[in-house]
Amino acid sequence: MAPIEPPMEMPTLWDFVTPFEEPQCPKIEQDENMGPWKFHMTLNKTLWNKFIRGMYHTTSAWPVSEACFGDEAIQSVETFADILSKVENLDFFNISEEQILIAFKTLTDMAFKDKNDCSLTKPLYDGLHWCTEKPAVCVYGKDTMARVWDNRLSIASGIMNLADLLWPRDESCMKDTEIIETLGAVTENVAALASTTSGFDYTWDQA
Repeated sequence: MAPIEPPMEMPTLWDFVTPFEEPQCPKIEQDENMGPWKFHMTLNKTLWNKFIRGMYHTTSAWPVSEACFGDEAIQSVETFADILSKVENLDFFNISEEQILIAFKTLTDMAFKDKNDCSLTKPLYDGLHWCTEKPAVCVYGKDTMARVWDNRLSIASGIMNLADLLWPRDESCMKDTEIIETLGAVTENVAALASTTSGFDYTWDQA
């Protein structure tokens, strides 16, 4: 007597969707992606510049100084990370004098130079001054609906851009530069929407 075959399972919608969930990504060469520290510093630089662009509605591509989280800062942080790795592995004798000097310079730059190059305190002070000058707008949201109506086109455009940027997608095929650009665009859109609806009207006048 022939064995009884189990009934064939009917295909479900999931069976048709599954092949599209795992796209075949083109091979990303090693030099197309950044190291962890360069990625971190480049991301900081991009997010800060995009935040300034959105908050102040400036058209400058890079409103903050190029020295802010620049190549010199990236090299200093990578050297500092290398020293920390050697300290963690008790490899003190392979730490050069030049590396020690760079480490101290990095700590000093983080405390003073980066603050000036990146104008880290300007948005905070501008926000405080704006709130002092216009407490009704800043604290109580005076004329918020009027601002929303007057800027309805730009606000609608910003919301649609955010929806497109935040739409679920497979990030496994994205290069480091693409991830940074996407996060930067999200930051700029959110900052611009908040600035427009709140009524913040200061300008960015840094070189």
